[in-house]
Amino acid sequence: MDGFLHTLLTMSLTAAIAAGVVMLLRLLLKRVPRWITCLLWAVVLLRMVCPVGFSLPVSLMPETVSSGAYVERVLPQQTPAAEAQATAPTPATTTQTPVTRETTAVTPAAQQPTGSDRDTVLTILWAAGGIACLAWGAVSYLRLRLRIADAILIEKNVYETDQIDSPFVCGFFRPRIYLPVGLAEPDRRYVLLHEQAHIRRRDYLTKPLAYIALCFHWFNPVLWLSYHLFGRDIETATDQAVIRSFGRTDTAGYAAALLHLGHKPSFPQAVPLAFGEENPKHRIRSVLSYKKPAFWVILIAVVACVVLGVLLLSNRTQAQEITLDGQTVRQASMVDVLSIADNRVSSDLPLTDLPVMIPLSDELTREIADLINHAEQEAETIVSDVTDPPDKSVIFSTPTGDMYQLRYNEEGSFLLWHTTVDGDCRQRRLNFRDQGIVRWQADAAAYLSAGRADDLYQLRTPYVGNNVAVANVVGSFQLNEVLGPYTIELQTSQEPYGIILHLEQDLSSGITERYLKEVSSLILALIDNAGYVAYTTPSEPTPQDTGAITKEANPKMNQPDLEAFLLPDATHFTRMEPYYPGKLTGDCYTVKDLLYFNATLVEKPQATVAETKAYYENFRLVWFGNYLAVRWADGSEQGQSVYRDPVLEESSPLPEIIRTPSGQRFDMYDEDTYACHRFFSTDTRKDTGYRYYMKGTTTYFAYYSQGQLAYLAEVERGIG
Repeated sequence: MDGFLHTLLTMSLTAAIAAGVVMLLRLLLKRVPRWITCLLWAVVLLRMVCPVGFSLPVSLMPETVSSGAYVERVLPQQTPAAEAQATAPTPATTTQTPVTRETTAVTPAAQQPTGSDRDTVLTILWAAGGIACLAWGAVSYLRLRLRIADAILIEKNVYETDQIDSPFVCGFFRPRIYLPVGLAEPDRRYVLLHEQAHIRRRDYLTKPLAYIALCFHWFNPVLWLSYHLFGRDIETATDQAVIRSFGRTDTAGYAAALLHLGHKPSFPQAVPLAFGEENPKHRIRSVLSYKKPAFWVILIAVVACVVLGVLLLSNRTQAQEITLDGQTVRQASMVDVLSIADNRVSSDLPLTDLPVMIPLSDELTREIADLINHAEQEAETIVSDVTDPPDKSVIFSTPTGDMYQLRYNEEGSFLLWHTTVDGDCRQRRLNFRDQGIVRWQADAAAYLSAGRADDLYQLRTPYVGNNVAVANVVGSFQLNEVLGPYTIELQTSQEPYGIILHLEQDLSSGITERYLKEVSSLILALIDNAGYVAYTTPSEPTPQDTGAITKEANPKMNQPDLEAFLLPDATHFTRMEPYYPGKLTGDCYTVKDLLYFNATLVEKPQATVAETKAYYENFRLVWFGNYLAVRWADGSEQGQSVYRDPVLEESSPLPEIIRTPSGQRFDMYDEDTYACHRFFSTDTRKDTGYRYYMKGTTTYFAYYSQGQLAYLAEVERGIG
C-alpha cells in the first residue's frame, strides 16, 4: 500500500497498543499520584507522532506490528488494474533459478478497486476526517476567544467576564486565567490555585498538542478513549498537586468548589482547561479519598513506569544483518525438485522435474552463510556453461542484484557460484573444515519437509474475490511450468464461487492432468469461500472440472488451521511422485484390537498360527486418495493403486453379521454404519478384498480372501 498510509496505520496501531497497556496500568496504580500516569500518556503521544523508534533486544511492542508487517498483511499492496488484466507471461525456456511464483492475469467476474484507487480513497477519507476534527477544534477555540474578548483584567494574569459559567485557562503562549463574574470566596481561592497549577504543569500546551495528534488518528477509537482518560488524569493530577498540602477543612472546601462549578463537556475539546471539567463527580471522590503515598511507593512506581515507558517506546532489535562474501543477503531459498509421474505406482516411467523454491528461515540462512564465509575457498574460475541449479542448491539474493548459488556436484564437492547483475558468472570450490555442513543439510532437509506447507499457508485468503491474493495462491504452485501460460477468471456473481483457469495450451499428458487435480484441492483449501476450480483449453472452451477433492468430501480442507493443512499438503504432493515402499505418508491406521483372524487366508502367513497372529497385530494401514498400502511388522510393504466405492454393498460376499471366536458379534450393516469403502484395483478393476467400515466413532479394517473373511481389526488413526 501507499507508504504514507502504511506508516500512519503502523503508528496508530503501535499507539493503540501502548494506550491499552497504560489503561491497564491505570487500574493497577489507583493509589499512585496521577502525575505518574500522565508521564505514561506521554509515551502514547510519542507513538502517535513519531514514525521511528529506538531498538532494544526486548520490547513490549510486537515485532510484526512495529515493523509494519501486520499492516501489510491486513491491507496488502494490490496491483494496478492494467497489470491485473495483462496476459500471463510464458515461462522462460532457460533460467538460472527456478521461480516460486509466476505473474498471472486475473479477470474477476466483478471488478474490484485496484491498489492505487483504494489508497487514494483511503487517503481522501483520512484527510477529510482529520480536517473536520481540526476544524471543530479551531472553530471552538475562535468562538471562545470571541466570548472572552471583553474580559477585564482584575489582577496579574487573571481576567473576569460575564460570558462564561466556569473558570478556565486559555492561551498557548501567554496563558491566562478567566473567571466568571461573581465568583465568591472560598471557591475563588481554590479555583485560582487549581488553574495556576495547570499553568505550572504546562497543561495548556500538552492537551492541545494531544488533540492535534488525535486529529491525525481520528479513525482510531482506542485513541479517542485514551484522550478522554488523559484529560481526566490531567485534572486529577492537578487536583492532587493543589490539595497535597491541604488539611481536612481545605480539602472539603475544594471538593465543594468542584461541586458548585462542575460540568461535563459533550465533546472532547483541546481547550480550555476548565476547573470543573472531566467528570467532577469522579474528581470529588478522588479528592476526598486522596492520601499522600509513602516516598518508597512513589519511587517504585516511577521506576516501574520508566521501565515500561522505555519498553513501549522501543522496537525489538532487528536480527543482525546476514552477509555472504561481503554482501548483504536479502533472501536465501533452497531448490526442491518435485518429480511428477503419470502413474505413481510405477517408478519406471519417465518423470517430469518441477523445481520450486522454498525460502529458508533466518536462522538457517545465517548458519549456512557463516559456514561459507569460514570455508577454505579455492581460486575463482569462469563458468562458461551456465545450467539450472540442481536439487537442494541454495540460492542467495542480494540488494545489488548479484546472486550466489551453493551447489553440490556429482564429485561430492561444494561449489559457490557468483552471478553478477551484468550476467558474469564465476565459481569457487569450497572446502568446509568440519561436519557443520552435514548438520546444516540435515536441519535444512527437516525444515524443507514443512517449509512448503508453511509458505503456502501464509498465502491463505478468506475471499475468492481478492484477485491479487488468489493470483498469489494459484501462482505459488507454478502452474505455468507444467500447464503453460494461462489467465484466471474469478466467478463471484453467485454461489458456489469459483476459479476458472483459462489455459492457452491443451493438457498434453496425464502428468499435467494429475498436477492440476492435486494442486486444485490445495487451492480450494487456501481460499476459504472458493467452491470449485475449473479450467478451459483451446479444444475445450467450456469450463471443465479439475477433479479436485471438494470441501464437502473432505471437511478438513474447509478453512484448515496450519496443523490441519500440513497433512493434506504432504498427501497431495506425495501423490504426484513415483511410489517407493515406505515413502508413502498420509492417514495411517494402526491395529487397536484384532477382532477376527483366519491364519490360512491372510496375505502374509508365518511359520505358525501364533506367529502369524502376532505378525498381524502390528501391521499398519496407510490410505489416502487413490493409493492403499499395508505395512507389515518386518518393514515390508504391500501397496497398490485403488479406487473406492463408498456405497454400502447390497449383496456383500462378507457376512452381514460377524461372530468372533470369543463370541463377539458385529453387525457391519446396521444403522450405525455410515460408510463402507470397497477397494478395487485401478489396473485390473477387480475387488481387492479390502474393506473399511466406519460405525459411529469406531473404525474397522477387514480383508476378504477366497470368499471368506481373513481378518477383522478395530483400528485407530495416526500419521505414518
